Amino acid sequence: MSAAVDALVPRLLDYYRAEVRNACGGSLHLVVDDGNLSDSDIEFCRRDAAAADDVAGVELADALQLLSIDERDELFGRYCEYSG
Repeated sequence: MSAAVDALVPRLLDYYRAEVRNACGGSLHLVVDDGNLSDSDIEFCRRDAAAADDVAGVELADALQLLSIDERDELFGRYCEYSG
C-alpha cells in the first residue's frame, strides 16, 4: 500500500462529491473513471481542468502525475472499490 495513494483516495472522493456532484469524474474522468493512467492522459485532463477553471481538478492531476504507474493502478482499483 502506498501512502501517496492512501492520501489521494479521500481527495478524489471529495472531488466527486463537492466539485462534480455526480458519479462522473468531471475534468478527470478519463483517468479516474476510465483508468487511462499514462502521463499524457493525465496531462490531457489537467489541461481540460485548467480550461474549465477547475482548480481542484488541476491540483488532483498534479498529484496524479507524481504517482508511479503502479501507484496509479492501485489508486484506480481502490477508487472503483470505494465509489461503487
